[in-house]
Amino acid sequence: MRLVILGQSGRAATHAAIRAGYQAVVADMFGDRDTLITALDWRELHPDDEGLPSAAEALSAVEELAQPDDGLLLLSGFECRPALIDTLAAMAAQKGAKLMGNDSATVAAVKDPSVLFPALAYLGIDHPPTRTDLPENSKGWLSKKVGGAGGAHLSSLCPFGPNDDIGRRYWQQLLPGTPVSVQVLGNGGHALALGFCEQWIDPIPDAPFRFGGVVLLTDRPAWADQAEKWALAVTQHFKLRGLASVDFIISDQGKPVLIEVNPRPGQSLDVFAGHVPDLLALHVAACQGALPLLPIPAPTLSIASAIAYAPKDGKVAHNFHWPPGSADIPRPGRIVVQGQPFASVVAQEKSAAQAKEVAQAGIKRAVDAIIPTWS
Repeated sequence: MRLVILGQSGRAATHAAIRAGYQAVVADMFGDRDTLITALDWRELHPDDEGLPSAAEALSAVEELAQPDDGLLLLSGFECRPALIDTLAAMAAQKGAKLMGNDSATVAAVKDPSVLFPALAYLGIDHPPTRTDLPENSKGWLSKKVGGAGGAHLSSLCPFGPNDDIGRRYWQQLLPGTPVSVQVLGNGGHALALGFCEQWIDPIPDAPFRFGGVVLLTDRPAWADQAEKWALAVTQHFKLRGLASVDFIISDQGKPVLIEVNPRPGQSLDVFAGHVPDLLALHVAACQGALPLLPIPAPTLSIASAIAYAPKDGKVAHNFHWPPGSADIPRPGRIVVQGQPFASVVAQEKSAAQAKEVAQAGIKRAVDAIIPTWS
């Protein structure tokens, strides 16, 4: 089977597809070296005005790449455009391929705060105060983009300019604590949990909640039972299919509070595919209604994945010696702007703390790949 992979970055999904025994054709915004080496074919997706994959180019990519019996895998960049999910799925169907993921109605529901948070209340799941109208007092509130993911859509509440699209944002009370996620697998009715991750941020003034990385937890935390119960409840309530992540903040008192659901394979693909080599095969099977008969074993080693952001405007050096575990490796000479993600480092160690430390150390070396454009 082949997977047609579309998203902002397709490298992690491409490698996960290869591990699971699939072939991959890819359309993404980066065309990293390790994507091009492993994918059968690739198309470039340029960013639109919001930095998301161009809708027209995504549609053309499906038209050009999809073949009968392929599976269409949509990654980040489409949750806030459910109508586009329908269009891409319809184009795939015309080519004899099938969407391997949640349909537009499911994605729209789980990413709509006016649907998700009343459902959480109904299910008895703890969540932060959340509202779709502008709070009078900005202190202690976050502004989130409807359909956003990855931390880039988060901002402090005020000030808003006259041209800001407030109608496409919602507001959630900021909670102190540790961001974590439960990786789930659903078949549209039932679900199981695959494991637990902890995230960290890599803040800058313009993006205080910028995603820094994720690490797979080997030890089952004290909060895991409650978080797993709630993650499975929301997965089953919305009848999610395939891989998804349910995000929580673990409060200073050690209690999980559900903040977001991402109904697709996401930032934790590298760490979970490293633990479960046939991860995307499980995803495809679940989208077709089948879940594993046996539980997934707990990890014995931890895996961390950290993101490298360009420290300055420049280009990628030729003949740079990338640190061990480097991934999403850009093509030499590629122009980058300050703050743009340009690579990642994946590390496997005995503990989560060690894996995170090694991955972050690799990031500190990777940023040296960016040199002035005139060099």
